[in-house]
Amino acid sequence: MNGGIGVQGHYANGLAALFIATGQDAACVSEASVGMTRMEMTVDGSLYTSVTLPNVIVGTVGGGTGLPSQRACLEMMGLAGEGKVNAFAEVTAAVALAGELSIIGALSAGDFARRINAWRAAATPPRRPPPMPNKWWVYQGERFPVVAHGALIAAFSLSAVCFSALLRGAAAFPPLRTLLVAFVSSFTFFLQLAHRRRIQGLR
Repeated sequence: MNGGIGVQGHYANGLAALFIATGQDAACVSEASVGMTRMEMTVDGSLYTSVTLPNVIVGTVGGGTGLPSQRACLEMMGLAGEGKVNAFAEVTAAVALAGELSIIGALSAGDFARRINAWRAAATPPRRPPPMPNKWWVYQGERFPVVAHGALIAAFSLSAVCFSALLRGAAAFPPLRTLLVAFVSSFTFFLQLAHRRRIQGLR
């Protein structure tokens, strides 16, 4: 398998955890996780699964296996000390096999993607829409600045109302209520015009 990357689901996840827990060289996970998973149907309809790990590099003496926690893990399995390396290699393969059965079963049943989506939904808080005043303030800042346009519309409304009063021969200045109505009407008209132009631009 020189230069190969193997055909498997995720050997490296289980092997990395096992190597760290038992004092193995974690750098060797790279080559140890190269392998092949095989699945076939037997005559009686059962599923036969096997894993091939040609590059397993493990040990039960020396190095990190002498650390207290790591040695305790080996002793729990009865694999600490000399003469136990082959048995520990079998355990390593069993860990890879268990991980393959788990991940392939989850992928086949659709549980893997479903759990990921559920976790993502739980971890991401729902985004609340901003209040309407905030929406309006953002909109006017981008599409219809009230301060800049309001002054021009006020001048336009005042001029129109005063000119209409002069044409009618009115001597007094137009009442404030009339000016206010003219301003609101003109402002609404220009606002709708700007909104319509934006919709046409989106089309």
